[in-house]
Amino acid sequence: MFASTNLKLLEQVLGYPVTAVAVAREPRAGVVAVPTTQSRLGTAVANIGGLCATLSKAGVQHLRELLMRERPTLVWLDTSLLGALIPVIRDLLPSAKIICAFQNVEAELVRQRLLARHLHYLPAWYATWQNEKRSARGSDLTLALHVRDAEQIELRYGRQVDSILPIIVTDRMVAAASGAPDNVCIDPYLLFVGSAFPPNIEALGFMCRHLAPRLNRFRIVAVGSGLDRYATQFMHPKLVIRGFVDDLSALYRGATAVIAPIFSGGGMKVKVAEALMHSKSVIASPFAAIGYEACSPESIRIAHDVHEFETQVSRLTSEHQNTQSRADYQRFFSYEAGLRQVRDITATLQLEMS
Repeated sequence: MFASTNLKLLEQVLGYPVTAVAVAREPRAGVVAVPTTQSRLGTAVANIGGLCATLSKAGVQHLRELLMRERPTLVWLDTSLLGALIPVIRDLLPSAKIICAFQNVEAELVRQRLLARHLHYLPAWYATWQNEKRSARGSDLTLALHVRDAEQIELRYGRQVDSILPIIVTDRMVAAASGAPDNVCIDPYLLFVGSAFPPNIEALGFMCRHLAPRLNRFRIVAVGSGLDRYATQFMHPKLVIRGFVDDLSALYRGATAVIAPIFSGGGMKVKVAEALMHSKSVIASPFAAIGYEACSPESIRIAHDVHEFETQVSRLTSEHQNTQSRADYQRFFSYEAGLRQVRDITATLQLEMS
């Protein structure tokens, strides 16, 4: 999502096509595929050699050839995990400018896995730290999703981030009659959206054990790819769990508010920006609200614990639309907002190049 949106923004700002390269085992159509590792063992070996993100030695050679063929004047790295490429770019194209957009402080995420005794991540931790350090120190411009990541980058790697580029969500709000599909929930409900990643499973447990028993007027509807596998594990009359939904628009329209009790993980929570896009108030933990500090307290309603979540829910009215949420989305997280930010970022770089 980040890469494709940032690519569109960059192409529109520059006014000409940009060659997109994917270091991914299953890259999408329209991008140049780079050879990757093919197994966990291969990835571990690459990590020991200083490479991250499934990038292989063959992939580095492939990129060397591509750089010499294309000879770009600007290289945008949409992850901090490819810092090992920066010396290669400097060697082949000394005058090229490099932008690195950190999507997380990845070394911290790996450290959390090690603290959870997932010791097979040890090679990944060292490689991640090395690549992030190179990304921070070797780029001409360094970007972060939010101020907290920027502070961590400066603390860890001694480089002040040049600009904040938050999550940008393309507007998909559809004007239609309010209401949700009848087979999901006919009662007033709060919506939780998230696929089956550990922080979201943790949120299901919190909602089932602690929050749902305290609700009177509302149910919680939780939807997302893979969540249905946990429907029997987290059973409560006030919690409805569903799996993948192709179009969430009706569910957003019918929801009184969106709930985000997320307490771990990294980056910014995309679903919070999507909720704002759909004109919804979001009741969020402080962790889920990282990156949304500029929003109105009517848009992002902070709850530190189950008592504050209950209090915030009790303050909700029957009004389904929050115009302030929509205004905050348009100001900070819309495509147009991203366009302004990328234009400012590249303008700074162009001044240096002139």
